[in-house]
Amino acid sequence: MILVTAPHACTAPRATAVRGYCDPQSFELALALAVGLGEARLLAPRAHLRRAQIDYNRASSRGTRWRAEVDAALRSTEIRALIDVHTFDAPRDFELDDPDVALVLLVLDTRRSAALVGAIEAAARRVGLRSVALRASTANDLLLAARAQRLKAVLLELRSDVAPTAALRLGRAIKSLLNKRAQGGED
Repeated sequence: MILVTAPHACTAPRATAVRGYCDPQSFELALALAVGLGEARLLAPRAHLRRAQIDYNRASSRGTRWRAEVDAALRSTEIRALIDVHTFDAPRDFELDDPDVALVLLVLDTRRSAALVGAIEAAARRVGLRSVALRASTANDLLLAARAQRLKAVLLELRSDVAPTAALRLGRAIKSLLNKRAQGGED
């Protein structure tokens, strides 16, 4: 099972959500991705705090109810990987002109998560989404927590205008590729 998180999600409709308060697209895209993955668990915070008050994918979120739920899920023997979903507005400099998907992995963890990133990149191509893989600092505390549990983990940035149906197709393609790799002993 894959844990899908959307740490900046909010329930406000896109039209009324204030950017910076929360990420109005990330919940519906993370939900569509999780449905496509099939065996996935989606966790998104329910609080309506500004990101400046608490950034749920940073160390400052430790001790919150939502973070305790994420940490417990990461310790579970059911979970084999983490996909931390965020969105970005185009254009943004991801070393590629206007990608649909940006995959960010920890510099410390590139070997463990390479298969997951490779599957997501191949899945993105399969469904017609342009992607780029990048290495990041250790600022994402959810990726660090997954690494501590020896899990594969990636921060998945979806362009905010990607349709939920595309995220659903992406999830299905990732599931298909991961299943093929598992049957071939590559996962």
